[in-house]
Amino acid sequence: MKKLLIYSFVLLLAACSGKKSDLPASDNIITKYTFSLPHTIDFSVCGASYVVIYNNSHPLDTALLYSGVFNIGKDTLIYAQVRSEPDENGKRFESKNESMHGVVTTLSLYDGKQFHYLKLPYFDPFFSSFCVNNYAIFYWGFHTDKMFACLYNIKTGTTRAVYLSQIEGTDDIGAYNPPHIENSGIVFRDSMDNEWVFNQDLKRVISLKLHPEIKQEQNSNSTNIASQDTKI
Repeated sequence: MKKLLIYSFVLLLAACSGKKSDLPASDNIITKYTFSLPHTIDFSVCGASYVVIYNNSHPLDTALLYSGVFNIGKDTLIYAQVRSEPDENGKRFESKNESMHGVVTTLSLYDGKQFHYLKLPYFDPFFSSFCVNNYAIFYWGFHTDKMFACLYNIKTGTTRAVYLSQIEGTDDIGAYNPPHIENSGIVFRDSMDNEWVFNQDLKRVISLKLHPEIKQEQNSNSTNIASQDTKI
């Protein structure tokens, strides 16, 4: 059997761009969940890594490693679910412990008993990297040709979306780095080093580091902050 890693261990991602990042965790606590070593997943347009999640040594699900697997308390997990698909030759992988051709299907919340598939506004399973802090999910949102910084409150089911810029065309799953908490702010940084830093309720801009063409667009369009409700 493949060696399992305790949740608090560091796992590395082999993303499309070749960059690597740590598997983040909300709390440094021991849970009943463990993970396989990383395996390769091919999306046709690029590749990334996934892990098998185990619940008391029993296979539970497969999760994309780019954003990571987040723990709320001891029982609840949040992660981007991946599933296998037949490759161009019609072959489907036969084991959860090997490379596979597949897709990112949804953002999943497992509460220790049931799976809940979250349908967050503007969430794109492939491009929307995310992070979880307590009961807040921060993620990149996409709608038509627009890009947003989004905050989903798990307890209230409400979402706040802040317009950032027009979308740049890409097939790279690593084009939008997972948001992260830094100096009490939430940082959204893309692979071109455009950076938006907000306070943690997304109601105030702390700082901006933008390329000239993005800055010009923001100057010509007032920042649009919109709220809406959703349900798990």
